[in-house]
Amino acid sequence: MLNVSFSSASNIFFDTAILNGFLLFWFKPHREIASALDQAYHCGMKIGDVNSAAYTRTLSIQFSFFGGEHLGIISDKHTTSLQTMVISISF
Repeated sequence: MLNVSFSSASNIFFDTAILNGFLLFWFKPHREIASALDQAYHCGMKIGDVNSAAYTRTLSIQFSFFGGEHLGIISDKHTTSLQTMVISISF
């Protein structure tokens, strides 16, 4: 997602989060959904949409858990996202 405008990045983030978080999980393995939602999380953080990115990260962690991901990896992902969100909202 290099060299895209803000509105384009925002649309990509929203589309990815909605499609994977609420629709495609019926048709794809949970780990694939978690990976796509991780990408949406990073996109959301890049454009500054911290609230939606945090929600997307929560969905990603849930899909990782139900997809059988190792709990240590899930815990690290959660810790990292919390640290990133604290840094992004404390000016």
